[in-house]
Amino acid sequence: MKECLSNRIKISLNPLKGFLMVILLITIQCNTALSQNKVNFGLFASSVPNKIEVVIKPTYNESGSRYLTNMQFAVKWPVSSGITALVSSPSVPPFNLSAQGLPMSYNGYYYQVFTSIGGNSISWSANQEIVTQTLTYSGLPPFPFFEIAHDNYVKDIINGDYYFEVNGNQTLTGILYSDDAFLPYTWNGSQSSLWTNSANWTPQGIPNDTSSVYIPAATSVHNSPVLSTFTEIKNLKIYSSGRLTLANTGKLTVRNNLENNSDTGIIIKSTATETGSLITLGTMSGNGKAKVELSLTQASGGGVCYHYISSPIANAVMNLFSGYYMYYLKENTNSWVNMTIDSTMKLMNGYAIYKPSMVSDTRTFFGEINNGIIGSSNNVTRADENHGWNLMGNPYPSPIDWDASLGWTKTNVSEAIYFWKEVSKSYAAYVSGIGINGGNNIIPSMQAFMVRVDEGQSFGTLQMNNSVRVHDAQPFWKKSLQNVLRLTASNEDFSDETIIRFNPESSIKYDAKWDANKLMAEDAIAQLYTSAGNENLSINTLPEINNNLIVPLSVKINKSGVYKITASELGSFDV
Repeated sequence: MKECLSNRIKISLNPLKGFLMVILLITIQCNTALSQNKVNFGLFASSVPNKIEVVIKPTYNESGSRYLTNMQFAVKWPVSSGITALVSSPSVPPFNLSAQGLPMSYNGYYYQVFTSIGGNSISWSANQEIVTQTLTYSGLPPFPFFEIAHDNYVKDIINGDYYFEVNGNQTLTGILYSDDAFLPYTWNGSQSSLWTNSANWTPQGIPNDTSSVYIPAATSVHNSPVLSTFTEIKNLKIYSSGRLTLANTGKLTVRNNLENNSDTGIIIKSTATETGSLITLGTMSGNGKAKVELSLTQASGGGVCYHYISSPIANAVMNLFSGYYMYYLKENTNSWVNMTIDSTMKLMNGYAIYKPSMVSDTRTFFGEINNGIIGSSNNVTRADENHGWNLMGNPYPSPIDWDASLGWTKTNVSEAIYFWKEVSKSYAAYVSGIGINGGNNIIPSMQAFMVRVDEGQSFGTLQMNNSVRVHDAQPFWKKSLQNVLRLTASNEDFSDETIIRFNPESSIKYDAKWDANKLMAEDAIAQLYTSAGNENLSINTLPEINNNLIVPLSVKINKSGVYKITASELGSFDV
């Protein structure tokens, strides 16, 4: 069965609302099953200097029995670039694309219309990108860019500003999935490895959030780039044997797509104080891999030193930590289980590791960086009312924000998170805007953290996607908070905190949204906490202050000495 639409009017190439050109195409289109298929259209910067590529990306398989025929579109670029013409050449001959007249200038931009005649039988696979034409320009302006001149362009809708046909009578124009082609910055490394040295780039300059960046093979440049600052770029492509290093202070956001074709294409460095950070907002592709360093430091005073860690790559093997003991937390018994040397680290799981007679150390994960949605339904458990603790981990090569408004799925999971604090042999905690012992909403890369399934639930779901990732490690809890009493028990070496705060949305009982449990640590010197019913709390949120309010406060001391309890943030009360 097919449906035909006669006398369909299609308006094409109208970037200037009548100034340039209006082409009316009166067609008879028959929508068969094939017409439901789409071929998407894109414009990209070429890896070859002074060229841009006209690309199609079909969403279906084609055997080659059909012909790629007519195409029509307009390209726009700034007059200030100094580029006065584009010359087309076919990549799929005899699919000939030609300019219609000379470029026309309007409001600071050139516009050039291109149409094609003829075609060629071609085979393709779904989602394969095919370069149909290359457009060549002369000169090397500082910041040139080209784009499809879509006057009334709307994403994901067939637009009248461009089209093409298969077999001459089937218009299968899909979405315009890449509508501009900023010329790439190609690393030359002629001066140094410093990313921010403009002379290290061709054309000369420093890439920004509108830039596509190419890192060529290491053998073709003098130095490989090292990024030590916060930087945003549009796209990143790393060629075979190319390499980009993010120093421990390097924070890189790739706003669109990252293609890594090098076995050590990305290296993320780590020190005792900071680790480099990578965020990708689009797709990740290529057969390349990355190295992500994890710095492990010995706490002052020596002794057994535990680190709670997770993996930023899939299928990391425990022998990466040869010489260490590694444990996972078994929820239904609240016990630590030793892992064997060939065990695989599960995605988004946390692990505790320690090494006898440890000194400061750096270990390196190697593989494909985790990206996209991570976590599954019912992936955290609670055996009974005395259990429910699950050690999870940040799976990305960047910090993540527990308070992110998008990206989290938290079903039957309490709002509080907990971190092991080796220096005091105790836990930090954070819940709904406030933390104790340094706990906050930012979970560093490769950091494990504890969550608990809600009371009365046997399973919970903790899932995340790319939207939770951040570079900023500024603790949210340091912002001004109202009605907070922070108590600290301390001696000359160690301290432990507990918080009592007031919020009318909470209750006098344990509240999974507002309260944080007290996780006891056997080796902690001092532990301070309050109680709500049978629950010991490190953060206790109550609905209101009244004259009859009594909050039980407990302190547990494991070592004799002189201790003091001090109160702070008293000025935050509005009563």
